[in-house]
Amino acid sequence: PLGRVVAALVMISGLGVFGLWTGILATGFAAETRRDNFLKTWESVSKVPFFAALGPAAIADVTNMLRTMDLPPRTMIIRKGQQGDCMYFIAAGQVEVDLPGGKKVQLGEGAFFGEMALLDGGRRSADVTADVPVLCYAFSVDRIRELSVDRPTIMACILANLIKSISDRLRRANDQIRALE
Repeated sequence: PLGRVVAALVMISGLGVFGLWTGILATGFAAETRRDNFLKTWESVSKVPFFAALGPAAIADVTNMLRTMDLPPRTMIIRKGQQGDCMYFIAAGQVEVDLPGGKKVQLGEGAFFGEMALLDGGRRSADVTADVPVLCYAFSVDRIRELSVDRPTIMACILANLIKSISDRLRRANDQIRALE
């Protein structure tokens, strides 16, 4: 009987050691996968002109705050009238923005949309649909608020880019109005 108890303990210990090795390998694999995903996301984010003025550490902070979205074609990303809760950066692919008045605009890699949600949190003013498979990153208003407290320099860069974007749009609108007169 004592031999059977010892044999049973040895077998259970052997299974425990095997389970421990399996756990170590699985944890290492998961960590490497997360690291690889982070590096791919970091590389994509660093190419977005919106973040061009940020340094590597700031881009890493922003990368940790973004939600990756891999969308199939004909996916509605933003619906007009929805509450604005985030902005989007296009890493790959193309979207179509259906503006008020029936005007349609195509946005591609490096472009962003939905930024007005960061400023006023109001309702969406246009529909945005993926034309082709799209890889984009969503930056939520809640994450922006965290960033404004923790890293004000990053927030200053984001606000400067938003102001530049809005002033460019206003300038284009004024040019179109002058052309109609």
